[in-house]
Amino acid sequence: MDSLKTGIWGDELAQVSKPIEVPTEQTLIEILLRDSTFHFIDNISTPQIETLGQQITSAFKKAAATYSTAGENQFWARHRNTSILHLLRESLMPFAQTGINAGGWSTAINALTKTNGPSWRMIIHLTNPTEAYGVYPGGQSGNPGSRFYNSFISTWSAGKYYTLWMMKESENADPRIHWKMNFTNS
Repeated sequence: MDSLKTGIWGDELAQVSKPIEVPTEQTLIEILLRDSTFHFIDNISTPQIETLGQQITSAFKKAAATYSTAGENQFWARHRNTSILHLLRESLMPFAQTGINAGGWSTAINALTKTNGPSWRMIIHLTNPTEAYGVYPGGQSGNPGSRFYNSFISTWSAGKYYTLWMMKESENADPRIHWKMNFTNS
């Protein structure tokens, strides 16, 4: 897709003096599905008129050549090198988790980019009783000094979930409760 986007937009956008954002993949796909003769398909830097089929074939050949020389990076997760950075980003790289084995793509259900993704995933079955499952890419504590700082990352990257406790009022003495906080109006 990267090569196709470059093939479609690159020649015209190279002539623009100010930086310009390339339209998203979804926008490109929608345009090409509506109009296979879209004028941006032709490479204005060549004398011949390129077709959509030629652009797609060229992009595929570039991707295949890159894939054949990628070595260990031919696996999507290694190529992407998804990372979860500390909130202070690059300034605290020792607290980052890099090289996470996660699939997904910025426009897919598991919407991931190199450093962005779903910070909380939750599934709720509205049954009686309610069932809920969730996970987030970090740890229980959020404290870089804690052994639980990044304890959920492997579960999150594998697309798995933890069962969430949907506490009922009758469970206020449950042994899973470790602390209570009382608020008073004073």
